[in-house]
Amino acid sequence: MRTASGFTLIEIAIVLAVTALLATFALPAMERRMTAARRADATVALERVQLAQERHRALHGLYSADASALGISLRSPEGLYTLELRTETADSYAAVALPSEGSAQRDDVECTEISLQVIQGFATPGPSRRCWNR
Repeated sequence: MRTASGFTLIEIAIVLAVTALLATFALPAMERRMTAARRADATVALERVQLAQERHRALHGLYSADASALGISLRSPEGLYTLELRTETADSYAAVALPSEGSAQRDDVECTEISLQVIQGFATPGPSRRCWNR
């Protein structure tokens, strides 16, 4: 007499139920981690702005609101963010990274904008350390 080999319908249903349960918890957590990891694109762009601003200040004695004078692009390296430069005085500026239209970062509700404010050479990242992955 031969015994049947293989899986029963109940065993397959149990495996599918466990897989669905794991996916329910794992996918949102993975998406949150991916969103946080993509913020590095903004922080790299803001750090490049800071280096260019300090170079400009060393040569000209003041910060610039003109990206072409700094020799930088107003898009982040991966194109997920666009940058805005704001100068209030010759000794201060703010650079803000905003998610680009259609980028995956538009859904980032925790960090709708990532900023860097520099006053007399002292930098303050914003809006929180979590947005800078620190």
